[in-house]
Amino acid sequence: MAQDDWEQSLWDAGLCEEEWLLGGPMDALAAAVSEGNAKGIKKRALDLVHDVKSREENLWYLAVLKSGLSQEVLHLRECLHDFAIQVLDDAACGFPDGLRHVDELQAKLDSITSATPSLPSETCVQIFGVARDEICDQRGIFLSSRLLANYRGRIGVLYKRLSSVLSELAKKPLEVESAVDLAWAYTQSGRPLLVLRSAFFASRIVRSGFSADPIFAEPIRRLRARTDRSAANHQGIVQAQQNLRNASTAQQRAFCMLDIYRRVVEGQLRPCAWTVLELRGRSGRLPEIASLRDQLVADGHPVLQDAAQAILPAVRNGAAHEDFEWDEDRELICVGEDTTAVEDLADGIERAYAFMVGFDCALMALRAEMPELARFLDESDPPQGVRALRERNALNAFGSSGLSVHDWCYGRGRLEVVLDRWGMDSFYPGLQAAMWTSRFLENLKEVAVSIRGSESVPVVVSRPALDAMFPVWDEARTLFPVLPAFVFMPAEYSVRVARGHHEVAFGVVLRLAIHNTLVMCSSFEESGKSEVLVRRLELVLVAIRQTNVLSGDGQCVRANDVESLIYRLTEHLAKPKRERVPSVARYLLQKLANVHDRLPAPMPIPGLPAADSRT
Repeated sequence: MAQDDWEQSLWDAGLCEEEWLLGGPMDALAAAVSEGNAKGIKKRALDLVHDVKSREENLWYLAVLKSGLSQEVLHLRECLHDFAIQVLDDAACGFPDGLRHVDELQAKLDSITSATPSLPSETCVQIFGVARDEICDQRGIFLSSRLLANYRGRIGVLYKRLSSVLSELAKKPLEVESAVDLAWAYTQSGRPLLVLRSAFFASRIVRSGFSADPIFAEPIRRLRARTDRSAANHQGIVQAQQNLRNASTAQQRAFCMLDIYRRVVEGQLRPCAWTVLELRGRSGRLPEIASLRDQLVADGHPVLQDAAQAILPAVRNGAAHEDFEWDEDRELICVGEDTTAVEDLADGIERAYAFMVGFDCALMALRAEMPELARFLDESDPPQGVRALRERNALNAFGSSGLSVHDWCYGRGRLEVVLDRWGMDSFYPGLQAAMWTSRFLENLKEVAVSIRGSESVPVVVSRPALDAMFPVWDEARTLFPVLPAFVFMPAEYSVRVARGHHEVAFGVVLRLAIHNTLVMCSSFEESGKSEVLVRRLELVLVAIRQTNVLSGDGQCVRANDVESLIYRLTEHLAKPKRERVPSVARYLLQKLANVHDRLPAPMPIPGLPAADSRT
């Protein structure tokens, strides 16, 4: 947690108000006692109990934030509880000694609000181990793919970091992608206490409601069906944020903030808050924003009061109808006779975001805790899955392969990806990532990958090539600790044939397949079992055939010869050891070596930095 987050959390907990901690309810109780009004005493006593319970809950959330002051905060919580009991006991006796221990409690509160815990100014390095710029794309938007790329081969280290942050939110281990998304949203919200309040509130009502009757979660399924619409709205928010960064006047900045506010509240908060109200028993159609605010207020729960505060009456209609003006002198947005400050818009956006992040955090944690809930929610997804989630998974494929995505765009069947770095040493991991995108994106036709700052033509691989490669890859991962080049033969052929002549492209990948065959056979010991080697050679044949099919009528003139030689070699090695003739294997391998030497050597892909030579 950052220093600013801690200070904001103190405000959100009500500990930095000018009025003393329990001044209002306690003074009202004392006044009722002095008047001898029994009915008033009962009401004021209940008000005090309600206020104390709310503040105790907020103090518990403060302790969860792990600021370094957790023990002090929990001690204040205990003292507050004891103090409230003492006040109620004294009230029953008419406050014979006045209000006692007020100064002691105030001193404990002051010691917390005035303390300066040792917290960083920015949390990315502390939480994720990398700077913010390293895990955001060129627009400043977080990409889990970039974080996964930083931790390729060290996912356990990343998971340990995330678990320390999410221990209070998630009772069961999450998938690493979910843990990354949850940890980012939580730690970067700016209002962590409000996030915790929303998360625990949502978790309680969903867990109890779904356990009683699964149909209880139907409103969540309807909200999930809006995911793609929400993603489109988010793109509008991203563009509005870019406009805000480019704004040069106070008026322009104010109107950009108003645009962001409208998109967040109308497009994001409105359906999310209504879903929570449905879980609380409301029914009907999605209400307009004014009606939604009234219903949130009427519900009475503090968390829904937080959400209601995000909806500003002065600008909700102006944002919808663009009926607003900018008062240059007062630096206020005017809608009729109402006004609002830019700071109020920012506060409303933060409150809305915190409420939604808390709700999302609760659902992600509950999906891991309650598999039956996850199955229920997923049942209503379209057969191909939710587009926004599929696109995220497609990008994560590059991160899992150690490649950082700088920018991306998907439309009309073409996925364009710009990587920070990519060379021949990571060529195959890039093809593997492209293959996985075809698993997630049903309508994908081709993947175009380029390098940040490079003017070279993108490397393009077709969907048919990725589909042809997948069964080879799927089998190979059970046979090889490190995947050899022939596994990627269809995809590499697709890349190379787009850059040159078919005969050369097919010859290069065929040469690589032969080389892999020679290496596998040379490392095989006659005293050992040949079952694994035979399965590997059979897979080489599958890769050659898949590439032959991909090339249509223009297959390499030597492909049939190579396929025949490897087939004969495979048949020979499949025989019992006593029936094998070493000279036959040597003859076939020499024939393959002769073909290998006559085929074109692999050259670097244009635009990709060269690495070690491949034979």
